[in-house]
Amino acid sequence: MRNIYCLLWLIFLFSCNQKKKGKEIEEQNVIEIVTEDEKKSSDSIIPKEEAIVKDEDLKPAFKEIVTSIKTKTLPQIENTSFDSFIEEEDYEDVNTVLFQLENIYPNFNKDGYNYRGIAKYKLALSDRFHSIVITVKKGDNEMESVLINYTDEGEIIDHEVVSYDEIAEGMSQIRSRISENMLTVNHVFWSDLISIEQITHSIDQNGEIKKVKAKKLNQSIKDFSLVNSVLMDLKLDWVQTKTSLIRSQENPLNREESIVVIPRIVDEGEHYFELSSYIVLLNSKTGEITHKYHEVKAEGWGSDAVILDDAKIDIEAYSISETRNALGIRLHYTGSSQVNPYENENLSLFIKSGSTLKKVLHNFDVVNFGGEWVNECAGETVREEKTIIINEEKSNDYFDLVIKNKISIETSSFKIKNGEENGDCDTIVTNSVETSKLKFNGTLYKQEDTDVGVSVLQLMLLTKDQAIKHYGNPKLRERFKLNDAHGEFRNGVSSKFSQEERQNESILIDELTWEKDPNTWVTTWYLTNKGDERPLEVLEWEKGTEF
Repeated sequence: MRNIYCLLWLIFLFSCNQKKKGKEIEEQNVIEIVTEDEKKSSDSIIPKEEAIVKDEDLKPAFKEIVTSIKTKTLPQIENTSFDSFIEEEDYEDVNTVLFQLENIYPNFNKDGYNYRGIAKYKLALSDRFHSIVITVKKGDNEMESVLINYTDEGEIIDHEVVSYDEIAEGMSQIRSRISENMLTVNHVFWSDLISIEQITHSIDQNGEIKKVKAKKLNQSIKDFSLVNSVLMDLKLDWVQTKTSLIRSQENPLNREESIVVIPRIVDEGEHYFELSSYIVLLNSKTGEITHKYHEVKAEGWGSDAVILDDAKIDIEAYSISETRNALGIRLHYTGSSQVNPYENENLSLFIKSGSTLKKVLHNFDVVNFGGEWVNECAGETVREEKTIIINEEKSNDYFDLVIKNKISIETSSFKIKNGEENGDCDTIVTNSVETSKLKFNGTLYKQEDTDVGVSVLQLMLLTKDQAIKHYGNPKLRERFKLNDAHGEFRNGVSSKFSQEERQNESILIDELTWEKDPNTWVTTWYLTNKGDERPLEVLEWEKGTEF
């Protein structure tokens, strides 16, 4: 019995030992497996410091890639379409992760959408941010280009679609003009008739793109269909033009003809633009262009500190010969300064010559206005308005053009009483007319090359003492009392004074007359003993005139 108990005890001890060893083996195995997983896992974990270094490494990578991208010039016409990608080499790989395209197109990497970046270029809009235009193909039937502004670190500041094309229905497109601080986007729609919505955006110094205004060109442009036909013939897109200056007009001398002016943008930026414009004649019924003139950039269609704010088709008939009538184009400019106001309008004339238009008068000033003001009642302005009269005399088969220039000088100052300004404003207006002549030299009309002698405009700006010093002693000289200023000849002087002053015998006037040419006198009137003041009035008149 005792032996049986011993045997059972031995069996129990043996079984416990086996379980312990099995548990240790199992624990060892488990530990071994866990240790292996941890080892593998630990290989994929990047220490925090190392992760920061790698993030920093991405910054120079973005800058380096951006630097290597081809830069295109401004203003850039963006009209990328399926026609831009004919051969396989037209496509390029775009790093969609680096340029964060998924932030713009959430479906970019999703199955079934088949988005693909296929082209890119850079624009130098600012040194504060990077501007990239990336073209994305959206499936098989759509593609668009998007302007994206990035920070130096490659973060997206803002973006805007600048071109779009589709080949499924072909009913719409987007085309743009990208400039230094401006984005002009045309949304084109085709149905029975073409319609264009033009949206203007500003691009601010921080790279943000903001909508400024929108307009329907097919509603705001006069004779839209006619102008659209001209653009197609000239192979120009609407987005290439300065739409605010497009003009059209029935030819007043031939109702079967229309005149169209198309200003094409050559350069533009903040507060300036330069244009290369087309002046065309076309058959109003067929739309066929019969004559055209291309006004190149150097010929003066531009705007900077002085703003080109209007263009006009002159409907006056300029019959420069028995068989030729010239059509006129006027450009109007204004200044933005209140201290130094400015206005100018110039005229160019064109005649038919074969299938072209030939310019015969270039940017001739017909209105000039300028001045300088210290305050609301201390300053001076000079205004010239010129009228063109066809003369019977000819030069190189074309009639001479007589120019009548009406000159008005307005001077304002505070009235002086007891040696001090009394707050009242005293304004003196001096008017005169000056005559000159333009002659055709075989190419253009030019100012007659003669010595004009005494200048009315210059006399109006000179004091009595300065005028005598400049032109010498006058041919005629007279002094009279203001109350003796009778007759048409001296009416201009009398009108400068009040009724009470006209009765004042103490006011003396000096009348000085110079000879301008063999046929013309110029007379000026000054207050006696006021040699430091400008004339009260200046009059140019023909010798022998009876007043």
